[in-house]
Amino acid sequence: MIALAAIAYIALIAICYKAFRIKPNSVNVGLFTALGFVVLGIILVLWKFSSPSSTHLMVSRYTVPIVPQVKGPISKIVAQPNVPLRQGKDVLFEIQKDVYEFNLRQAQGALKSAESNLGLLEAAIRVAEANVRKLQASLAVSEAELSAAQETQKINAGAIAKIKVKQLTEANNAAAAAVDQAIASKEQAEQALQVAREQIASLKAAEDAAQFNLKQCTVYAPADGFVTQWTAREGTMTDTSSGSPIGTFVDTTQTFLLATFPQNVLSNVKPGDPVEMTFKTEPGKVFTGTVQDIIAATGEGQISPSGKLLSPVDWGSSGLFFVRFQADEKEAVNQLALGTDGTVSIYTDKGKPFHIISKVSARINAWMYYLKPF
Repeated sequence: MIALAAIAYIALIAICYKAFRIKPNSVNVGLFTALGFVVLGIILVLWKFSSPSSTHLMVSRYTVPIVPQVKGPISKIVAQPNVPLRQGKDVLFEIQKDVYEFNLRQAQGALKSAESNLGLLEAAIRVAEANVRKLQASLAVSEAELSAAQETQKINAGAIAKIKVKQLTEANNAAAAAVDQAIASKEQAEQALQVAREQIASLKAAEDAAQFNLKQCTVYAPADGFVTQWTAREGTMTDTSSGSPIGTFVDTTQTFLLATFPQNVLSNVKPGDPVEMTFKTEPGKVFTGTVQDIIAATGEGQISPSGKLLSPVDWGSSGLFFVRFQADEKEAVNQLALGTDGTVSIYTDKGKPFHIISKVSARINAWMYYLKPF
């Protein structure tokens, strides 16, 4: 557009020379040239700050590294590259299940055995409680007999033999000891029951873990999208320890439109400003949208905690910020391939007369994509 403006200015000067029959000389030629540079410079500055443009618009999406959670040989790769998949419904690949099915059966068997043992322990506690009640009743009878004998001996020392009182006393002591032993046996059974319950909880957790690992042998799509490449084949042994991905999944649920701009020309840009975008894969079309936000941070300014001192030689910035956009035609933009390149022009509320330059430039770029081989 600046080139066109320069051509138009030169044509206007040529017309003026001819219409007013001005004889070209070094003075007027130099004056018109200087004036042209000043006018074009002013137009360029006002244009760049009122309607900044970027030729570095990019279609971006999240990519998910496919890393299995269990180890084993891949028995089947189901998902084909670049074929759309549905989250949680379409299978990516399967890992051989034999070992995990055995582990699940083993965990279920151990849990079933422990639950059967739990029933026996509960029955043993009921028996122990009944035995305690029985012995406590016997102790009560023994205490009553001993008390009666002792009272009778106090009233009439000759009414009951001393040996009889001694025998009743020993019987009472034995009954009390039997009650203590029964209570101890009951407490021991209760502790065994508690241990068994804790063991069952642990075995249930082991069963859940075995069930989870078995389910992980079938890996589903983590989101709506597609697998763009596989780095493994059927029979490949997955390695969970290294975390190495066996493929790359492209999430198509969110599409990001990002472009880089010089930091100074963004002084008038704010979220909600209208934009026009063109893409190389869609020649002749101009897409509208708005500014979502300015990502006012770059990796160049990031300081990561480390023991290494900052080096002035390595310190610097390219002077660019990312700007994120929202497209009005979301469905059409969502169909664009990841990495699609294009241009974008932002129309701020400043210098609106200069917006026409970006509008014309956007449409020229859109039609030029028919001719540009790159």
